[in-house]
Amino acid sequence: MSKVFHVILAGGGGTRLWPVSTSIRPKQFVDIEGCGMSLLESTVQRILARGESEDQIILSTNESYYDQVTDITQKYKLTHVIKEPAKRNTAAAHALAIHHAVTQCGAQDEDVIVFSNSDHVINPLEDFIKTLYAGVEAARNNPGL
Repeated sequence: MSKVFHVILAGGGGTRLWPVSTSIRPKQFVDIEGCGMSLLESTVQRILARGESEDQIILSTNESYYDQVTDITQKYKLTHVIKEPAKRNTAAAHALAIHHAVTQCGAQDEDVIVFSNSDHVINPLEDFIKTLYAGVEAARNNPGL
């Protein structure tokens, strides 16, 4: 069966949520929900809740936030972090992450890559996981997707 790789995008500046989110500490690193975890940590936990392997999770961020992201990757034993060389928006981040998944993680043509933003609050978790994996199955059954 094909593998599922998860790319978490954590490079945004979060400028639209000021003053909670600042350029030094954008919203993905803030505990918006008051649950003791940043939005990025909540995103990682949503993926791990399904039992995905840590080596199939890729975090993508820019140089400014690299240290904050690596603190989280160490906590959750994640091994793949991409330091985006320049801010070029989402399409470039997706392309770089796909390249990393293929060259560094061994992703194959039949594998599925899921992109998640690191700055969302998603509840209830069970509904999200059910919907996400329905999408994964649709991608598996439609190779051109």
